[in-house]
Amino acid sequence: EKLTWPVYCMQSCNRSTPASVQGNFDPKLLWSGVGEPEQIKAEVKKMLGELGCQGLIANLGEGLSGKEDPALVKLLVDTIHEESAKTIAESQ
Repeated sequence: EKLTWPVYCMQSCNRSTPASVQGNFDPKLLWSGVGEPEQIKAEVKKMLGELGCQGLIANLGEGLSGKEDPALVKLLVDTIHEESAKTIAESQ
């Protein structure tokens, strides 16, 4: 199931069959002059909190447009990895 970034998927994720979910991060937050590092970290935590990190294919809802700040893209990827690792470790 693919959900685009503006969809809050708590209802969509409440289903009886396990499935992977893809997407749900607003790519505009990665644009130079738009997103701030703390905002990106908060949105990653929100996304992982709503979707879980198991079975999540974390990507951008609309892909890259060329307007992104490479440092913010790196922060996004690093934060997803760090927060996912914490969540998995805490659940074991």
